[in-house]
Amino acid sequence: MIAKRPQADFMTSEQKKLQLFFDREKMYPWPWNLADEVLTKDIADIADGKKMSVMLEEYDRGHIFIYCSLEEMNVLAQHLLEKLLQERSFFDATIENVYSGVDDFLKRWKEKTAENIYSASSSSPLDLLEQYVHELKDIRKWGWIPALVDGADEPFLTNACVAALKSDLPGKDEGEINNIFSVLSSPRTFGEVQKSEIEKLKLVIGIGDENFRKFLSSTEDTLEMLDEESQKLILTYVERFVWISYNYAGPALTIPLFKGSLRELTVAKATMELDNILAKQRETFAAQDQFLAQNRLSEKTQYVLEIVRAFIVLKEYRKSVYQQSYIFADKILAEIAKRLGTVLDAVKFLSLEEMRSAFGEKDTYAEKAEQRRRGYMAVIVKNGRSVFLDGEDARERAEALKEKTSQMTVTELIGQVAYPGKVSGTAKIIRTVDDLPKMQMGDILVSSSTNPDLLPAMKKAGAIVTEMGGIICHAAIVARELHIPCVVGTKVALKVIRDGDRLDVDATKGIVHIL
Repeated sequence: MIAKRPQADFMTSEQKKLQLFFDREKMYPWPWNLADEVLTKDIADIADGKKMSVMLEEYDRGHIFIYCSLEEMNVLAQHLLEKLLQERSFFDATIENVYSGVDDFLKRWKEKTAENIYSASSSSPLDLLEQYVHELKDIRKWGWIPALVDGADEPFLTNACVAALKSDLPGKDEGEINNIFSVLSSPRTFGEVQKSEIEKLKLVIGIGDENFRKFLSSTEDTLEMLDEESQKLILTYVERFVWISYNYAGPALTIPLFKGSLRELTVAKATMELDNILAKQRETFAAQDQFLAQNRLSEKTQYVLEIVRAFIVLKEYRKSVYQQSYIFADKILAEIAKRLGTVLDAVKFLSLEEMRSAFGEKDTYAEKAEQRRRGYMAVIVKNGRSVFLDGEDARERAEALKEKTSQMTVTELIGQVAYPGKVSGTAKIIRTVDDLPKMQMGDILVSSSTNPDLLPAMKKAGAIVTEMGGIICHAAIVARELHIPCVVGTKVALKVIRDGDRLDVDATKGIVHIL
């Protein structure tokens, strides 16, 4: 059976049933429900009133399941894309509103969380948290645009660009178009994740063999064994890329975590990897220049490619901003947890309203937070407001919202080409950093979506296959930068592929066969 991009069978009643959008390990309601609050209210400010009517989040011992009306999401995404294509001013506004004020936002919250959260007033950290949420949402509503238009459910931006290329280049077959698209859509600057990798390699080379060996061999979590210049290089890196390991749940990057990320490196290997990254970038630029010198593209196609390239960079940038701000917010939440007599991981299972109530009933809410962390809960998000539910009531209300599903058996998956190539290999399901040890060189990495903390596994992959995403998703960006065959947006990869399955990945056509 072939798994094509299935369209849901929707109810005709006013409340349409919700489909599973995605799931992920090790997540908390905080800060994820803020993103869904934006989708159900704030996004309407810039989408001509269109928004998601309801989002459902289920948490089962830290595993998150997100449900929504995919039909509704696609209507919202298509509207935003049409607006981008028809109104250059809207594209410019999107870029401006994501980038503008971000430095001031991060600087302001770094200062606020360093000074204001330890005052005696019980309400002060809660007031501070509420102010942070308000400011973050204003940034987040614009940041949703790149994610929605390409790969939230359907890769509309990718499809528009491929269609434009086909129109300009009649006679090219599907494989040729996909290869051209992969080359032309590559930005002429590195994304935030690749910048972190390049700077890491430069750092290893810069501190030299002797200092590098001292650093790795030390059992201490300090830098005292290093000279002053090497200490400065490491501290500067950790501060700049403190967000790289956070991934919505933490922890932030620390010196021990940074040291752990270097275990497979040597100065010689770092030099080779850096040369390889830069050589591949030059190769891509040369291919772009050669193609554009030999082919004439319409203004429409050039504009769509401009959007793609800008959004590839923008999507990673906005995520780095969110993660940095979550680290600052964690300081506020940690203070709230301390005052409630619980821990940071538990307080993230309380809504802001519950946190306020908890100061009058500390024991009740501390126990509630712990039970949610260890067990099951649901969050229903409507019109920018999250309702946190427990126990059987939570399960019953969640089940009433969800569409019934049946088990599927497929042998062929169809997705979007992110980087072309053909590879056969062994499937390895990589959801979190806990899965990294099972990844061997040449394995096929299979995931719902990828994040910066999975980069060590991605560098070993013979090919990458994801359920979610389009040409601007993290997996696609890394695949193009590392020249790894990649198929994204297969929708059902984790539902039908198991660890150890043999796969044929044809990333020239976007097809994955389970052998």
